[in-house]
Formats: sequence, structure tokens, C-alpha cells
Amino acid sequence: MEYAVNTQFLISGTLDGPPWMGYYVQLPRARLAVMNIYGVWFELRRCRSGFETHCLTQEGLSLIDALLKGIDYAHLCATRELLTQAPSRAATPAIQTVTVTDTTAGP
Repeated sequence: MEYAVNTQFLISGTLDGPPWMGYYVQLPRARLAVMNIYGVWFELRRCRSGFETHCLTQEGLSLIDALLKGIDYAHLCATRELLTQAPSRAATPAIQTVTVTDTTAGP
């Protein structure tokens, strides 16, 4: 991943390995687990079933966000809302689909 600057991909089960396989940022006294979702870096934390995204990574970590088109990054940064939520068995709401028509003249 070309934007995984300042991270290491580590594999669990190795000598001095992390609790799970993934990307980590090396801090002075610890490793911080991070994950890139749709081009945005998030911090991870342990939970009962393994791990979960917790919040946007701190600016001081110098990770490069390369977000996908359509993500409201300004809102995400402004609210700094947690991305975790309690598990639910509720049905997923229907997703509205959009048909895109190519309006460019082609050969």
C-alpha cells in the first residue's frame, strides 16, 4: 500500500509479535494498531471479539490519508465521531442505487 508510510505490517504469532496481524505505528514505548478504511487511517483497540476501529489517527503520526471520492473528510475530522456501535440484528436499511450514464462522446 503506497500510502502506508510510517507503518509496519506485522504478523501475530512471531517473536515479540502483535496480538493480531495488521498495520502498526511504532511509538516510543508501544505499538499503535491502525487500519486504513476507504483511504482513511483509524486507530484500533481491542474488544471482546478481537478489535474495532476507535477513532481517526492522531495528526502527529504523519499517516497519509488517500480517501475515496465521496467521503466527507471535513465532516469526519470536524466531528471526530467514534466509528464503533453496539452489535445489532436489525435489518440493514435499503441502499438507494444510482444509475450513472456516460455522457462523454466516445469513438
